[in-house]
Amino acid sequence: MPGGCGGRNGRSGFSLVEAVIAITISTAVVFLASSVFLVQNDFYGFLLQRTRAQDNARTFMDVVERDVGSLVGSALVEGEASHMVLRAPQTLGAVCGVSGTVAHVHWVSILSLDPAAATGIGARDPSGSWSFFPADVGTMVYDQGPAAAGVCATSGADTTGGAAVEFSKLRRLPPLLGGPPRPGDVLMVYEEVELAVRPSALDPNLLALYRGPVGGTATEYTTGVSVAARFEYQLDNFWRNRVPPGRLDQVTAVRVVASSYQPAESGVGTDAEFELTVELSLWNR
Repeated sequence: MPGGCGGRNGRSGFSLVEAVIAITISTAVVFLASSVFLVQNDFYGFLLQRTRAQDNARTFMDVVERDVGSLVGSALVEGEASHMVLRAPQTLGAVCGVSGTVAHVHWVSILSLDPAAATGIGARDPSGSWSFFPADVGTMVYDQGPAAAGVCATSGADTTGGAAVEFSKLRRLPPLLGGPPRPGDVLMVYEEVELAVRPSALDPNLLALYRGPVGGTATEYTTGVSVAARFEYQLDNFWRNRVPPGRLDQVTAVRVVASSYQPAESGVGTDAEFELTVELSLWNR
């Protein structure tokens, strides 16, 4: 008798072929979704690493440019591709009064003057060339304030625009200047600073930029520096990776290549690299 439930021709589920097709399609969808997720995750991870690389390169450039950008000619002490030693100015000053062999100096930026950290004094001759003299600046600078300003005012210098604290006395200058100090002599207090690219103390697998006083403790300013990061020096109109000691005073510019590298996290994904380059002329050239 025809009709009824569960007949021979009735269908209560998928056939084996249909089940296989359904599983295959579901697997493909899951695989594609996973692939899209992994691609997006790798992309966003790369953007994060690239941002870090850019920040590292900019920090590298800011630190080096701040020092090199203020150098006068002949202020380089050592010039190599991986490091440089330079006489970084703390402040400049002009002799505005003289009492015997004592110079009374008006400093441009008194807040940056740190006699205890300074390693010497630079003096500019009438031709504009600089000479540098190692000196114990801490024992040379004294009597900072109104007394020094008063001598300058008596000598005819205009002291109305500066605070008394910007003036100080400076002794034992004649041996450095080759004669008694004269009003108008331009002086510089400097400290010898090293900028170097070497293995990071925070991550031994990466390089880092260090800055610090020569013979003192260096500070790691940025981690993730590339092996391509370097310093170059313009000499005879050519860029060189190293300057012979006897020709340091002939360098006219420094090229800073701030190259950074940031590996993908957990070793999975794409590494990021970024590079900034700037050429800095040494002023007084």
